Parts: sequence; C-alpha cells; structure tokens
Amino acid sequence: MVVDSSSAQLRQDLAVNFYLPSIASKKDQLANIENMHTLIHQKKLIVDSSLLDIILAIQNYSWKTDNSVTGNKPRFVHDIHSHPIDAIKYAVYLISR
Repeated sequence: MVVDSSSAQLRQDLAVNFYLPSIASKKDQLANIENMHTLIHQKKLIVDSSLLDIILAIQNYSWKTDNSVTGNKPRFVHDIHSHPIDAIKYAVYLISR
C-alpha cells in the first residue's frame, strides 16, 4: 500500500492495528504528474471512457503558483479532483519503482 509520505502516523496505525505494510509515496508531485502525462501519451496508461469521474478529475486537475508560499514553485490545488489523481499517482509510483 502506498501512503502519502506526510502520513507517518497512518502508516504506523496500519502496521500495528491491521498488520498492513505500506511505503511512503514519492513527494515530487510535478514529476509524478509528468510521469502520468507521459504514460498516457505513450498509451501505457489508458483511462477507459466509462470512467467519467477519472476523466473529469484529469481534465480539472490544476495547480497555481503562489510566490508567497512556494517561491514560484507550482502548488497543486487540493480539491475534489485531486483525490482520484492521487490514487492514480500512487498506483503508477508503485508499479514503476
């Protein structure tokens, strides 16, 4: 199981309470998105047309630059569209590591 790298307590709880091992995800969001983009264009990651929520999430996933917080580094907008994308990023990360 891949878990957000900032969720150390969740990883520990999964291990202790449910005997579920996990690994911390790679936190480089821009690289993860670029990897997904490449896989889609290479037709190695295919999103079936029946997965409307996933398609909507991909189309609406966004980021913004907030100089006061990130210093020109893109910051991804955390909204309803980010959750399906995070799941796909974790799956791609797990397969490609």
